[in-house]
Amino acid sequence: MRQDRLEVGPHEVSVERVSDTLTTRIHVRSPNGRGLLFQRFRDYELVVGALAFDFVGDPRRNRLFFKTANSDHEDSGTVFCFDIQACEVVWRIPGIHSGGLRVNLDVGFLEAGSPYGTGDPYVIRADLDGNVTNRNPASCYDIVSMGEKARSDGDIREAATLLHRALKTEISTNTKAQVCRSLGEMAEDSGNIEAALAHYQEALVYNPKVGVKRKVDAIIAKQGDQKS
Repeated sequence: MRQDRLEVGPHEVSVERVSDTLTTRIHVRSPNGRGLLFQRFRDYELVVGALAFDFVGDPRRNRLFFKTANSDHEDSGTVFCFDIQACEVVWRIPGIHSGGLRVNLDVGFLEAGSPYGTGDPYVIRADLDGNVTNRNPASCYDIVSMGEKARSDGDIREAATLLHRALKTEISTNTKAQVCRSLGEMAEDSGNIEAALAHYQEALVYNPKVGVKRKVDAIIAKQGDQKS
């Protein structure tokens, strides 16, 4: 469990993240001494099964900006703006599945993204009212690089998300073969042999020389032995 505290104007905000249950709790204490407790943001349909990070307070407008981390929940990878006085979410920008959040209160904009140091300065840029002013998505080959980097860093869930996303882009057939091989190897390492076989076979469709033929033969042979 990790807990952070920050002040946003006259408000005291504490953020408690519970890694075991992938939840976040925000406690806001207003100047009148009354406390408002929101567990997992359930009252606002937020972050059920996700952790929130990169909290930035705007004392001039009594707002709190933050971003959720990846999870299986539909609101993961989303930038939120929370109005502390009104106790409600003002806006949200979904689809930022990697990278962090940077907020420039003086100039009045925020940037989110820049996953795994790909060289892209951000994935989205927006003003503080949530209006997206620019999108700078990584190229399809950058997505592959991000996925492989996540894999080497041990972030298998993020790697799988990125590599599956790369398969939907206009990468070459040879690159798709390599991506399918990587997905197969990750599946095999995790013990999901059926998924591994499917990925390896897909890799062979894209490039018969991708180097997984022996893996396919070994899996099929083992499955045959188990049936007999």
